[in-house]
Amino acid sequence: MPNPIVAKDLTKMYRVYDRPVDRLKELLLPGGRKYHREFWALNGVSFEVGKGEMVGIIGQNGSGKSTLLKIVCGVLGPTGGSLEVRGRVSALLELGTGFNPDFTGRENAYLSGAISGLSKEEMDGRFGDIQKFADIGDFIERPVSTYSSGMYVRLAFACAINIDPDILVVDEALAVGDVFFQQKCYRKIAEFREAGKTILLVTHSMDAIQKHCDRAVMMDRGIITEIGEPRDIVNRYLESLSVRKPDRPEIKAKALQVTDTEDGAFIQSVAGMPEDRCKDRPNYNTNEFRYGNSKAVVTDFTVLDKSGKETSSVLSGDWFCFRYEVLFLQPVDRPVYGFMVKTKDGLIVYGTNAMDSGVHVEPGKPGGRVVVEFSQRLNVAAGEYFLTAGVAEVINSDVEAVDRRYDMALMTVAPTDKSFGVVNLFSAIDVRQGGQGAVMGGEL
Repeated sequence: MPNPIVAKDLTKMYRVYDRPVDRLKELLLPGGRKYHREFWALNGVSFEVGKGEMVGIIGQNGSGKSTLLKIVCGVLGPTGGSLEVRGRVSALLELGTGFNPDFTGRENAYLSGAISGLSKEEMDGRFGDIQKFADIGDFIERPVSTYSSGMYVRLAFACAINIDPDILVVDEALAVGDVFFQQKCYRKIAEFREAGKTILLVTHSMDAIQKHCDRAVMMDRGIITEIGEPRDIVNRYLESLSVRKPDRPEIKAKALQVTDTEDGAFIQSVAGMPEDRCKDRPNYNTNEFRYGNSKAVVTDFTVLDKSGKETSSVLSGDWFCFRYEVLFLQPVDRPVYGFMVKTKDGLIVYGTNAMDSGVHVEPGKPGGRVVVEFSQRLNVAAGEYFLTAGVAEVINSDVEAVDRRYDMALMTVAPTDKSFGVVNLFSAIDVRQGGQGAVMGGEL
């Protein structure tokens, strides 16, 4: 069975005029002179989305994400290439798209249904569900121009999901709604996936991409740079934000030779491989994701239990220490040491660094070594978690990765009770007879 969305070599070109009069000159003056510049928002984009698949699209502002979704929805036409979309499409694009501000919420809901090919009788049967899901009260009978951004999104999403689409397209609009409505929307999206519907999601929430999507697409300057597993693509995207020099995306490993000079020890690169004792640790993750500018390297790590012994398994609620060693190859004036805990599916449970915690650190000198320790109580539920170590540097107001080793170590958390979830709050439970028909904070 053909996939619901098949795009081949899509391009989209906009004509950019410096002055409004230039558009008129180009139209009326003979000679065929161009008064515009060409801006290619999309340049040879190809991808497919299968039935029942949820695909997340990420990229920096201006990468072409919104233009691509508008073409999928039929709002824009491509300059070149081909696009096949099979099934009814419902879209929640950026705020301000699709509604007439002078119409009431009710009128806009019926307008949305008519655009999607539904009759008035069909919309009569669906309007109650739209009104209930949007939950904006009497505002449903008021002009949309009087809505807050949150109310606008509530109505837009309610309309988008209640026309029974085969393909749902969401472009960042959910970020405007409050957290309760976002949770409601993601529950509905989960129902859509179970029903075999296709979903395209554009968002800057990396957690949402990893938690909800089957695949992820990364775009940059109008092209698709990578398609793959959400966790891998998110890592690549974070790398693209952190590393200024794209021609050096990963650590170039070299052996080290320390030489004494009047200025102190410095590192001279020679042929071979550097020390990397991390790979010898039993809980090292061979699928770690590593990148940086190579001015320093994380050379070793260990996990210590509350008694100070090396371990790869810690009891839920116990204290533990994550220790790693950094070797400087070049000067780093303002180093930043970080630590992060993530679930197996990429959800960030906890992260911190020495700079944000107000810890004073010395500049890194060539040949110098530091040992970094993060000690904390492990209030997470039983399961397996990945630990990330990293060193970065502050350059002016920017933070550039030096050696980030995402998901470098695997740690098993053993249960101490039958709680569930991601964190363990170690609740103290008290149940007793009594009560006077009132609770703290107010009356029943």
